[in-house]
Amino acid sequence: DDLIAIRQQVRDIRDVVPVLPMARFSGEVRYGNRSTASSITATTPAFAQGGVQYPAQGRFIVPGDDATRRPVAVIGAAVIKNLGLPAHPEGHYIQMFGGWFKVVGVLNKLGTLLGVLNQDNQIYIPFDTGVSLSGRSTPPDIIIQLQVTRAQDLAQVEARITQVLRRQHHLLPAQENDFKIQSSGELIKALTKVFDIITL
Repeated sequence: DDLIAIRQQVRDIRDVVPVLPMARFSGEVRYGNRSTASSITATTPAFAQGGVQYPAQGRFIVPGDDATRRPVAVIGAAVIKNLGLPAHPEGHYIQMFGGWFKVVGVLNKLGTLLGVLNQDNQIYIPFDTGVSLSGRSTPPDIIIQLQVTRAQDLAQVEARITQVLRRQHHLLPAQENDFKIQSSGELIKALTKVFDIITL
């Protein structure tokens, strides 16, 4: 398991979190007679410990949600607005993937990224719930997010992660990586290029 290997074999990192994108900006969500398209992501309780997104109301995902594959959701402010949910939607149910999810929390507001991407149009569900909904007999491809404890160690940590993952995937020296490592700075640069193309 890549996640466990990174946690055990890579030093100078913290908040190692699995992320499973269920729908990027296009997941249909319903409440009553209204529907919207949101970014839906499955993750673990540790995601909120990173300090970027956390519950401003209610709670985030807890270990019991994952253990029992509980159909619960933490939603962003834009989801509340688009679906016409109450200002305090905890306890209400929204429909996704053909089932009902209980809203247990509301995320802090982040606004838009690069003036285009609405970061408040997000929904998070328990990681194991997402895996079960993926309907795959083999483990789905996931994103592993982590933080480097010291910025100056970034290159060294990336090299160590590459070494660990190549060993995990049984890659020969001549074989290319079948995974990608991307820092937050590189991701923002990539997004900027995409949005520049869109707005030209």
